[in-house]
Amino acid sequence: MSSVNSRGGLLFFDLRVHGNRCREYTKLRDTKPNREKMEAALNKIEAEIVLGTFDYSKYFPGSKNAEKFADAQPAATISQTKTATPLYKEFVKTWFN
Repeated sequence: MSSVNSRGGLLFFDLRVHGNRCREYTKLRDTKPNREKMEAALNKIEAEIVLGTFDYSKYFPGSKNAEKFADAQPAATISQTKTATPLYKEFVKTWFN
């Protein structure tokens, strides 16, 4: 499970990507508004990880971990998912037949 933590009064992300634990430190002070911003970003990151569209270098461009995950291709993109899934009306017609 991913989280936003603090060390030395500064916030950092603690997350798992492709089974690897990663920590990304920021220069943001541990304040309520900064935590809220980071938690919103973390929710988006977690959603992209689940969908298989997460690009590490997009969120953490200068990170050594970005280099480690540079070769990892997203499992599927939203456009590929749409072509594989029938429209609702097509599904209903198939189901009723």
